[in-house]
Amino acid sequence: MTGVLRPRMASTSEPAMAERVAGLDWPRLATDLDAHGCAVVHAVLSPQECVGLAETYAADEPFRSRIVMARHGFGRGEYKYFAYPLPDVVASLWDIDDAVSRRFFTAFHRGLLDAGDPLVALRRTQLAFLHDGDPSLAHPASWAAFICMGGLDPHSFSKGELS
Repeated sequence: MTGVLRPRMASTSEPAMAERVAGLDWPRLATDLDAHGCAVVHAVLSPQECVGLAETYAADEPFRSRIVMARHGFGRGEYKYFAYPLPDVVASLWDIDDAVSRRFFTAFHRGLLDAGDPLVALRRTQLAFLHDGDPSLAHPASWAAFICMGGLDPHSFSKGELS
């Protein structure tokens, strides 16, 4: 196993994950994040997917280490760190205006649902901003700071989708 969790598939009557994510109330989630530093998302995983995800905890392959909290004097329980490659992360090299950042990541996540590859989605979002009619968005200060790092698929560079 390569560290990618494969929970049990949902039945065909359940909406696909992309549909469930697209159907979330993103403006409310953004408002909650701004106001409270967290947001609650309901029903992204089906009950069967939750069971499948929980069942992976018993396996060692998806994880690189296990931490028993009592052993370190931190109480009871345990947790595990996922094995490499870790999920991709998009980060910013410098501060970006909140409104611009919100627009960028909304476009990025929509592109990620379409492309399925964070590098492709990032590049497409950057190009969309570059060619936007709004000069404040087209300026590199609004989009060039965003980079993708983490468990990148080295084959993404050879697919020809990044040029």
